[in-house]
Parts: sequence; structure tokens; C-alpha cells
Amino acid sequence: MRRSTRCLAALGLMALMAQGACGGDDDTPSAGSTSASGTGSGSESKEAAHDEHADHGSDEEAAFPLDEADITVKVSMKDFAFAGLPPAIKGEQVLFEVTNDGPSEHEFVVFEDSGADAVRGIRPFARSKTQMLAVELKPGAYTARCLVKLGDQTHADLGMQTDFTVE
Repeated sequence: MRRSTRCLAALGLMALMAQGACGGDDDTPSAGSTSASGTGSGSESKEAAHDEHADHGSDEEAAFPLDEADITVKVSMKDFAFAGLPPAIKGEQVLFEVTNDGPSEHEFVVFEDSGADAVRGIRPFARSKTQMLAVELKPGAYTARCLVKLGDQTHADLGMQTDFTVE
């Protein structure tokens, strides 16, 4: 019995070491850095973050070259609000420059007003960081939400969601 306990402990240690080697923060942007695809990493393991936020489309390439944006919208995320997101955006090729100015991790996910499916988004990322999201949005109604959980609620449940239209 004692030998199997040691083997299990050794396997657990090896798994943690492998996770550290493969799941580290090597691709985590440094403060003030940007990412065209909107990727980011949170405090949880990348595998867990990927599963929970997989439908946001944040691992996809930018929808268009960043310099071809019709408009750049600078958004500041704070606990629990989006600042700078106007009620109406003119232009379909929208570049969101999203900065986390809050003390906690946040994400930025765009939803069509009519549905529960995310159009595109940026996975959760830490404070003092900036991420870019280049997305083509047809004219219509949209909602930006932060789906990071706090207990049994999301930040959106606590008020971190904003409606806007694209004209």
C-alpha cells in the first residue's frame, strides 16, 4: 500500500510539472500589450479556461486587418461596468480596444441581442492589461457582457453588461 501511495504522489507531481511546462503564462501578454485575436489567459488553468469560454471565438484570427477598422472603440472594464462603450457604433468593422482597469479579472464578450450565442469575445484577462478584438458586426442590436463568475453569479449578473447598436 505504501508503494502505491508513493507512486500516486510521484505521478501527481509529474502531472503538476507537466502542466507548469505546458500551461504556463508564456503567452500571457505583459501590461499594456495587445492581441489582435483577443486571446488572454486567466488565473485558472488554460484547459479549464478554454472549456468554460470556448464558445467566445477568442482563439480565432482577427476578422480583418486592424488598420482597416471602420471605428476603434476604447472600452475600460471595471468592477462591474464597461466604460466608453457608446450606445451606437457607426461601421461594421469594429476594433474594440479593451483595457481591464478593475482590480479583478474580466472578459469582453459580444452577443447578438436576439440570442445566447456569443459573436466573438476576449477571454478573461488580468488588470492593467489591454486586448484587441477585431470583429465584423452587421447593423443591429448587441450586448457586451463579462461572464467571469463570482460565486454563483457572473459579472454580467452584477451589472457588467452594456447594450449597443451597430449602424
